[in-house]
Amino acid sequence: MMNEDEKIVLNGEQEAALGVMMSGANVFLTGEAGTGKSTLVREFLRRCERECVVLAPTGIAALNAGGTTIHSQMMLKPGLLNPLALDPLTDGNRCRVLRMAKTIIVDEVSMVRSDLFCAMDARLREVASGVRKEMPFGGKQMILVGDFMQLPPVVSDNEERKFMDERLGGAFAFETDLWAAAMFRTVFLKTVHRQSGDALFRKVLNNLRHGNFDSAAKVLNNHCVGEKTFRSPPVCLCTTNREAKAINDAARMSMKGEARAFRAKVSGRFLEAEFPAEGNLELVVGARVMVLCNQRSEGVLECVNGDMGVVTGFGADGEAEVQVRLDNGKSVTIAPHAWEKTAYSQEVDPKTNAPVMRQTVIGSFEQIPLRLAYAITIHKSQGLSFDCVSLRLGRGCFDHGQLYTALSRCRTLEGLQIDRRLLPADLIIDESVVRFHSEMEELREEMPSGYCWYEEAMQYYLRRMKTGNGAAIPADVKQAEFDFSPRVYDDPALTELCRLHERGVINKYDAPVLAPLVRNVSAGVGVKESEFVTIKRLIAKYGDLPQPA
Repeated sequence: MMNEDEKIVLNGEQEAALGVMMSGANVFLTGEAGTGKSTLVREFLRRCERECVVLAPTGIAALNAGGTTIHSQMMLKPGLLNPLALDPLTDGNRCRVLRMAKTIIVDEVSMVRSDLFCAMDARLREVASGVRKEMPFGGKQMILVGDFMQLPPVVSDNEERKFMDERLGGAFAFETDLWAAAMFRTVFLKTVHRQSGDALFRKVLNNLRHGNFDSAAKVLNNHCVGEKTFRSPPVCLCTTNREAKAINDAARMSMKGEARAFRAKVSGRFLEAEFPAEGNLELVVGARVMVLCNQRSEGVLECVNGDMGVVTGFGADGEAEVQVRLDNGKSVTIAPHAWEKTAYSQEVDPKTNAPVMRQTVIGSFEQIPLRLAYAITIHKSQGLSFDCVSLRLGRGCFDHGQLYTALSRCRTLEGLQIDRRLLPADLIIDESVVRFHSEMEELREEMPSGYCWYEEAMQYYLRRMKTGNGAAIPADVKQAEFDFSPRVYDDPALTELCRLHERGVINKYDAPVLAPLVRNVSAGVGVKESEFVTIKRLIAKYGDLPQPA
């Protein structure tokens, strides 16, 4: 769960993005690595007064996001999912939570397969009522967070691939018809914080995002291949678990200093695959380690997730503490940290007797938040930042986004070393992702200063892509083709509008006026401010009528 004491300062770009998220519209929050997407989500949760549920595709991602897994909350089986043939949702508490939630946040959406994405829609429609059953995701506000240029969804075999290609349009969530139907307002963060002091490196990473290998490889091969001297030992980023484990094991066996073993305390429902640290941690004085969580002492931030250092000692006998000298020169004492696995539940507030949504702890994992830092896999490095990186490509990358994810972990070109020259085969990027992101970025550059028509243009692009009429917006598309009027997305009057429609009390003269407004609200695209006046008139006219028998 989020640290309520954490102070977050947003820049202008993030504040504007937050405004879109607070509007109630469906949002796809994306941007390059290191643009502050997770920070923005934490601030949204702090400010938002609506009932929110945070979901993620994996246990580790759910822990990091302060939520729970999609499969757990929605009672979905592992493996391939047919959204049209799901088992009924029989858990009463999960049903109540999903009904009560107004906003669903999905973190790491790049790893959400299309079948899981559509299964979420089916579940939310299942618990919805009235006209909302016909709305994407049961009329909930959906905020999807992630970068499709980074790690992709896992497709186990050709049968799964065939099903998703033929039935859903592909393995990525954005390839489904559902993505276009939900009318996501795309918020693309552009200010990179991680490489803020290295303009050349930012340009290299941007070239890789767009599949421009030659120009990026020229810089990387000239600046990063070969021996380098670092001010502190680099962390090795590896493509496979096997190589990372071998490097860490070899380093551990070579050490002769004082050793100490720490066994994790696990309680409740916490699967071994979800452990955020080693269950049995063995450390030696002199070992290179990485901090796995932020640690504060008397309100002061001592170290952050991803900080590197060297073990200098241990607590007295019986005390589970480790002394570490960080690479920045600071010495800290690392104490055990408890990661809590939570679930959402609906309870009755004893003061107001009204239903409220709460997160309750269903499991915990307590361990010294350190891991050996000689090597880590690219997959486990996602979300982290390092000053010094040694990238071990070996036989090469084998999955979409792997090279970009690895390189973007490092803050500077000066702090990056690569074990061999880059080859074209190392850059694996799914062409559908390149087209999707290129179109988003091109449209963003064409945004007029007065009104953001970008999201509407994106929907135009998606419709063209689905109908096979070409994947590019014609050069002669004029802004006049789009509606620039300010729109209302989140207001109690819109909910009341849908309720009146369900009651069937509208007469034959007003029904033609109301019907298209209901359709727009159901599609999540809101209504014009001028139409909002009409809605309030209809509510005043029909809102007090008794419900038909």
